[in-house]
Amino acid sequence: MLDGIDIYGGFEGWESSTDQRDLADANNATILSGDIDDDNDGDIKYVVTAANSRIDGFTVQKSDEPHNYYYPAGIYCENVTAVIANCRVKDNEEAGIQCYLESDDPNNEVSVINCTISNNANYGIYADTQFDPQAGLLSLFVDYC
Repeated sequence: MLDGIDIYGGFEGWESSTDQRDLADANNATILSGDIDDDNDGDIKYVVTAANSRIDGFTVQKSDEPHNYYYPAGIYCENVTAVIANCRVKDNEEAGIQCYLESDDPNNEVSVINCTISNNANYGIYADTQFDPQAGLLSLFVDYC
């Protein structure tokens, strides 16, 4: 993702606004998958790296770290203000959503709204101050999940 660029999924193709999406219809699923070689196993550490923006209406699935050096996640957030809304985050190795805060910027905030987070290996949502207790607070808001 890029700072300031919001991305939206879940369209059938005829809609002209996000309000017209039918996110409950599985035929409209917009899937971001870490299974690059289509062998039903994740191949990349992070499917989405969040930026100062919004991701809305996607299914994010199958992250993995083939070399086991780092903890994989479907959506990775580090020192950002991001909104994750109307998403399905599933079948990821380690965590569905992983949030880290390394700076003392009080504006870092991640909001998870109206998401389904399921079948991730260890954590649905993992949040940490990246080994620095003086880093400040990580604001994480979870609503209607």
